Amino acid sequence: NLGCFFKRKGKLQAALHYLNKALAIETQTKTAENPAGTLLNLCATLSQLGRHAQALTHAEKAIETLQKSKNSVGGAAAARMSFLAIAYHNQAVEQEFLQRKPEALASYRQAVVLADKCWGPRSSMAMALRNNLKAFQKGSAAKDDRRDYSRRPSSSRAEVSAPSVVTAAPRKRPVTAS
Repeated sequence: NLGCFFKRKGKLQAALHYLNKALAIETQTKTAENPAGTLLNLCATLSQLGRHAQALTHAEKAIETLQKSKNSVGGAAAARMSFLAIAYHNQAVEQEFLQRKPEALASYRQAVVLADKCWGPRSSMAMALRNNLKAFQKGSAAKDDRRDYSRRPSSSRAEVSAPSVVTAAPRKRPVTAS
């Protein structure tokens, strides 16, 4: 996917262009391999561009797409669950950027539950998502005490090449799936 290539090269506008083209093609065919992955890459790219409301919309669409494909079995079910964990995490990050704290908390929690089921609670990805939840909870409590809503989420993006080959996110930012 050219969108993923340009995203890795830091050419976000080009990445956005090609990811939108890929999504348009995927929505026109019933045999699209991974439209949720494209939606998650769009989410991460838009987030990097500071377009958090649009990024959130793509995370929500990815969740909806993945939930509609509940009937998958075996490896497909595991891949679906891993993408779902990433999608909930990305949704949480964008909700946090948009100061939707209760929703962000619920999304972070759901991401951790799914990550524990998918990769196991001791996996690097599950631990990273759990640490992101803890950082959010700690930051939220501190924000409530100070009433300082100007701080951005303490997060960083992690690349995920495929659900079966997942790298841990050291901090929380939208994760991409290529």
